[in-house]
Amino acid sequence: MQDKRENDYSSRFFDVLNKLKRQIRCCHQANDVYSREIATLGMIDYLMEEKKKCNDQGEGVKVGELVTHMHVTKSAISKMLRILEEKGFIERITDKKDRRNVYVVLSKEGQIAVSRIKVKGEAFTNDIINALGDEDASELIRILNKLYDIVEDKTKKMDDMKEESHA
Repeated sequence: MQDKRENDYSSRFFDVLNKLKRQIRCCHQANDVYSREIATLGMIDYLMEEKKKCNDQGEGVKVGELVTHMHVTKSAISKMLRILEEKGFIERITDKKDRRNVYVVLSKEGQIAVSRIKVKGEAFTNDIINALGDEDASELIRILNKLYDIVEDKTKKMDDMKEESHA
Protein backbone atom coordinates (compact mmCIF):
# COMPACT_ATOMS: atom_id res chain seq x y z
CA MET A 1 0.00 0.00 0.00
CA GLN A 2 2.91 2.34 0.81
CA ASP A 3 4.42 1.87 -2.69
CA LYS A 4 1.12 2.76 -4.39
CA ARG A 5 0.80 5.95 -2.31
CA GLU A 6 4.42 6.92 -3.05
CA ASN A 7 3.93 6.27 -6.78
CA ASP A 8 0.77 8.40 -6.76
CA TYR A 9 2.59 11.30 -5.07
CA SER A 10 5.55 10.90 -7.40
CA SER A 11 3.32 10.94 -10.47
CA ARG A 12 1.34 13.95 -9.25
CA PHE A 13 4.55 15.78 -8.23
CA PHE A 14 6.18 15.40 -11.66
CA ASP A 15 2.91 16.17 -13.41
CA VAL A 16 2.59 19.53 -11.66
CA LEU A 17 6.29 20.32 -12.18
CA ASN A 18 5.96 19.65 -15.92
CA LYS A 19 2.80 21.77 -16.16
CA LEU A 20 4.53 24.63 -14.34
CA LYS A 21 7.60 24.30 -16.55
CA ARG A 22 5.49 24.53 -19.72
CA GLN A 23 3.56 27.54 -18.45
CA ILE A 24 6.66 29.39 -17.27
CA ARG A 25 8.46 28.65 -20.54
CA CYS A 26 5.55 30.16 -22.49
CA CYS A 27 5.43 33.25 -20.28
CA HIS A 28 9.16 33.92 -20.46
CA GLN A 29 9.66 33.49 -24.18
CA ALA A 30 9.61 36.89 -25.80
CA ASN A 31 11.16 38.66 -28.76
CA ASP A 32 12.87 35.52 -30.05
CA VAL A 33 14.66 35.03 -26.73
CA TYR A 34 13.97 31.52 -25.51
CA SER A 35 13.97 30.18 -21.95
CA ARG A 36 17.42 28.54 -22.19
CA GLU A 37 18.86 31.74 -23.60
CA ILE A 38 17.23 33.69 -20.77
CA ALA A 39 18.69 31.24 -18.26
CA THR A 40 22.17 31.65 -19.74
CA LEU A 41 21.95 35.44 -19.84
CA GLY A 42 20.66 35.41 -16.28
CA MET A 43 23.56 33.23 -15.13
CA ILE A 44 26.12 35.48 -16.82
CA ASP A 45 24.50 38.49 -15.13
CA TYR A 46 24.41 36.70 -11.76
CA LEU A 47 28.06 35.63 -11.93
CA MET A 48 29.13 39.14 -12.97
CA GLU A 49 27.23 40.58 -9.97
CA GLU A 50 28.89 38.04 -7.67
CA LYS A 51 32.31 39.07 -9.00
CA LYS A 52 31.49 42.73 -8.32
CA LYS A 53 30.54 41.87 -4.72
CA CYS A 54 33.97 40.24 -4.32
CA ASN A 55 35.66 43.26 -5.92
CA ASP A 56 36.75 41.02 -8.79
CA GLN A 57 36.90 43.29 -11.81
CA GLY A 58 38.11 40.52 -14.09
CA GLU A 59 37.45 40.37 -17.80
CA GLY A 60 34.14 38.54 -17.46
CA VAL A 61 32.75 35.11 -16.72
CA LYS A 62 34.82 32.09 -17.73
CA VAL A 63 33.03 29.58 -19.93
CA GLY A 64 33.98 26.90 -17.40
CA GLU A 65 32.14 28.80 -14.67
CA LEU A 66 28.97 28.70 -16.75
CA VAL A 67 29.39 24.96 -17.30
CA THR A 68 29.78 24.41 -13.55
CA HIS A 69 26.94 26.67 -12.40
CA MET A 70 24.44 25.63 -15.07
CA HIS A 71 25.23 21.89 -14.84
CA VAL A 72 25.51 21.47 -18.60
CA THR A 73 28.22 20.24 -20.92
CA LYS A 74 30.85 22.49 -22.40
CA SER A 75 29.51 21.78 -25.90
CA ALA A 76 25.98 22.80 -24.85
CA ILE A 77 27.28 26.08 -23.39
CA SER A 78 29.40 26.72 -26.48
CA LYS A 79 26.36 26.27 -28.72
CA MET A 80 24.25 28.57 -26.53
CA LEU A 81 26.98 31.22 -26.42
CA ARG A 82 27.27 31.10 -30.20
CA ILE A 83 23.51 31.75 -30.49
CA LEU A 84 23.65 34.59 -27.95
CA GLU A 85 26.66 36.10 -29.71
CA GLU A 86 24.87 35.94 -33.08
CA LYS A 87 21.90 37.74 -31.51
CA GLY A 88 24.26 40.40 -30.15
CA PHE A 89 23.58 39.67 -26.45
CA ILE A 90 27.12 38.69 -25.44
CA GLU A 91 30.73 39.25 -26.37
CA ARG A 92 33.56 36.77 -25.94
CA ILE A 93 36.95 37.95 -24.77
CA THR A 94 40.06 35.81 -25.14
CA ASP A 95 42.60 36.14 -22.34
CA LYS A 96 45.72 37.82 -23.75
CA LYS A 97 47.97 35.94 -21.31
CA ASP A 98 46.42 32.51 -21.83
CA ARG A 99 44.45 32.11 -25.04
CA ARG A 100 42.80 28.94 -23.67
CA ASN A 101 40.76 31.12 -21.31
CA VAL A 102 37.67 32.66 -22.84
CA TYR A 103 35.54 35.14 -20.94
CA VAL A 104 31.95 36.12 -21.65
CA VAL A 105 30.38 39.51 -20.94
CA LEU A 106 26.95 40.92 -21.66
CA SER A 107 26.90 43.39 -24.53
CA LYS A 108 24.82 46.58 -24.24
CA GLU A 109 21.97 44.71 -25.95
CA GLY A 110 22.42 41.83 -23.50
CA GLN A 111 22.31 44.17 -20.51
CA ILE A 112 19.09 45.73 -21.83
CA ALA A 113 17.58 42.27 -22.43
CA VAL A 114 18.49 41.09 -18.91
CA SER A 115 17.04 44.26 -17.43
CA ARG A 116 13.75 43.75 -19.31
CA ILE A 117 13.65 40.08 -18.33
CA LYS A 118 14.16 40.97 -14.66
CA VAL A 119 11.36 43.55 -14.73
CA LYS A 120 9.01 41.16 -16.50
CA GLY A 121 9.96 38.29 -14.17
CA GLU A 122 9.44 40.39 -11.07
CA ALA A 123 6.00 41.53 -12.25
CA PHE A 124 5.08 37.92 -13.12
CA THR A 125 6.21 36.70 -9.70
CA ASN A 126 4.44 39.52 -7.87
CA ASP A 127 1.20 38.69 -9.68
CA ILE A 128 1.51 35.06 -8.58
CA ILE A 129 2.30 36.00 -4.98
CA ASN A 130 -0.65 38.40 -4.88
CA ALA A 131 -2.97 35.73 -6.29
CA LEU A 132 -1.79 33.23 -3.68
CA GLY A 133 -2.17 35.63 -0.77
CA ASP A 134 0.25 36.12 2.10
CA GLU A 135 -0.48 32.90 3.97
CA ASP A 136 -0.27 30.55 0.98
CA ALA A 137 2.74 32.40 -0.47
CA SER A 138 4.57 32.09 2.84
CA GLU A 139 3.69 28.38 3.06
CA LEU A 140 4.78 27.77 -0.54
CA ILE A 141 8.13 29.45 0.10
CA ARG A 142 8.60 27.40 3.27
CA ILE A 143 7.85 24.16 1.41
CA LEU A 144 10.07 25.08 -1.56
CA ASN A 145 12.96 25.84 0.82
CA LYS A 146 12.40 22.49 2.52
CA LEU A 147 12.30 20.79 -0.89
CA TYR A 148 15.55 22.53 -1.87
CA ASP A 149 17.26 21.34 1.33
CA ILE A 150 16.11 17.75 0.73
CA VAL A 151 17.23 17.79 -2.92
CA GLU A 152 20.57 19.35 -1.99
CA ASP A 153 21.14 16.68 0.67
CA LYS A 154 20.21 13.86 -1.74
CA THR A 155 22.44 15.33 -4.44
CA LYS A 156 25.41 15.53 -2.06
CA LYS A 157 24.88 11.93 -1.01
CA MET A 158 24.73 10.81 -4.65
CA ASP A 159 27.90 12.77 -5.45
CA ASP A 160 29.65 11.18 -2.44
CA MET A 161 28.59 7.73 -3.62
CA LYS A 162 29.96 8.47 -7.12
CA GLU A 163 33.30 9.57 -5.66
CA GLU A 164 33.51 6.47 -3.48
CA SER A 165 32.82 4.19 -6.45
CA HIS A 166 35.57 5.89 -8.48
CA ALA A 167 38.11 5.67 -5.63
